[in-house]
Amino acid sequence: MKMQKLQKYGLQWHYDINQSSSIDEMSVVLKQQSGLLFLGYIEVHPIWGTYADVRYTLDDKKNRYSLLVPQYFYAEEFEEAIQPFRIAKLLQILREGYKFPKNAFKEDKNYYRMSFTTVLKNLMEKGTPIDADIMKDLFFKLEIPQVVLAGYYRKRPFLYVNEQTYNALPEQWTVQDLFSIHQNYYQQQRQFREQLWYDIAEARANNEPVKIPVAYTRYSPLRIYTERVTPYNISFPVVLPVVTEEHEERER
Repeated sequence: MKMQKLQKYGLQWHYDINQSSSIDEMSVVLKQQSGLLFLGYIEVHPIWGTYADVRYTLDDKKNRYSLLVPQYFYAEEFEEAIQPFRIAKLLQILREGYKFPKNAFKEDKNYYRMSFTTVLKNLMEKGTPIDADIMKDLFFKLEIPQVVLAGYYRKRPFLYVNEQTYNALPEQWTVQDLFSIHQNYYQQQRQFREQLWYDIAEARANNEPVKIPVAYTRYSPLRIYTERVTPYNISFPVVLPVVTEEHEERER
């Protein structure tokens, strides 16, 4: 496996992306030093760009152990991997400030509903219905329960916003406008989803072992994903039972 380097979250990482014919199946392995290995899948956020949706740790035999809370690893270096796909073009269009007309929303019970198919039909000469589906997927990353929703109605992709959000949007609005209305919520969610990387960086800075709670299956006992160091100062990942600090000291 030939891995590339990147500097992120105060640490140097290595990564390898498994280029696929479908972005939905594009996996990425992240390596921290010589011990910790993580497995995720490439996703695209309409504001923050590409990231790895990291759901697993890998032991030295490449067995998967699930993180209790999936973590997001944001890195612009991943954007090269999405260039063959239509989503890269739509992401660029959003970043350039594409404006959606507010009057495209129609009142629908407790929400205002906008058809992606309708507002995008004149966007590109080569536009196809699938562009609306991809745009819906991008806006799905901005979902807030009962506030902002992206989904299907009669097999067509729509954006739904509540009245408060609708009233706050300008007459010609961008994805940045929508993000700004609920920015505090989005930033809090991002911090929650990135916390593991900062915890690892803090442990490295303090020369402390990294300990990550994981599970082999949903119903299996909780275990600790960490690393062992050989007498030759080579680290490798290990998965240990949950034990007391006293027992852990004896293990080391």
